[in-house]
Amino acid sequence: AKRVDIALVQSLVARGIPIITIEDHSIRGGFGACVLEACNEHRVETRGITRLAMPDGWVYQGERKEQLVDAGLDPAAIARSVRRCR
Repeated sequence: AKRVDIALVQSLVARGIPIITIEDHSIRGGFGACVLEACNEHRVETRGITRLAMPDGWVYQGERKEQLVDAGLDPAAIARSVRRCR
């Protein structure tokens, strides 16, 4: 997913369309971070960008499904995040 399409991001931000990045690994250094870095480089406002990812810390052992629930990455939590961004 790298090489962020900054023109698309700029267009979405300019139109007030929220952007949500979702990844099932660490929030640091992932795709969402790349989006924020690209925005920073091009001076694009980032308040409308939400990143969902595994926390940068201990993830308790368990089934993957349980880990995703704990991290807020299960379908219900993602849907709640989308509704909050509108």
